[in-house]
Amino acid sequence: MKLELRSITAVDVTGKRATGWHPQAHRLERAVRRILRDNVLCAISTIAAGGQAHVNTAYFAWSDALELFFLSHPDSLHCGNLRKRPTMAMAVYSTAQRWGDA
Repeated sequence: MKLELRSITAVDVTGKRATGWHPQAHRLERAVRRILRDNVLCAISTIAAGGQAHVNTAYFAWSDALELFFLSHPDSLHCGNLRKRPTMAMAVYSTAQRWGDA
């Protein structure tokens, strides 16, 4: 399956758009697949009432098309937030990382 990776922007540590460097789609896809394969937890950020941020951790699954899925109770705050305001951000991370490890 060939994926289209759109809107890829490289930025430096200050948040400015990096010039002269463009990520190669096949290398980026390979890195994303490795991160998804090697990890099981994610942080889900939703918008609660009054515009307040809400973050929840969850286990996730993913498809070959790089679709991300999580299973949660429909009465949870983050699911209610998504029903009312269908936007979210998700961060996948390693739970084996320790603060200060390189």
